[in-house]
Amino acid sequence: MSRDGLLPKLFADIHKQYGTPFKSNILLCVFICLFAGFAPIHIVGEMTSIGTLLAFILVSTGVLILRKTQPDVHRPFKTPFGPNPPGSEHHYQCNTYWYRCRSIPGCDSLCGY
Repeated sequence: MSRDGLLPKLFADIHKQYGTPFKSNILLCVFICLFAGFAPIHIVGEMTSIGTLLAFILVSTGVLILRKTQPDVHRPFKTPFGPNPPGSEHHYQCNTYWYRCRSIPGCDSLCGY
């Protein structure tokens, strides 16, 4: 995104040995450390839980989309019970997110109501 001009050039610098965007990683780590140091611990915990749950929702959504759009792709592994687990995981995670989000004061916009 930085090479396209959507972010500052600072974020485009890649470490020569590791191949990672090291300046943006350092900047992000400093921001997270400051936030975690000054924010109340229950807020940091709630944000961590919601963020992890959203990551799982995105992964299960991606699996469902890939199974639908590219059904003939070689998959070197098999899941038990066929294609049902990603769908049930997605349903469970979305419900957990919605109910969890409703219990957090001030998260009305994240819950969709």
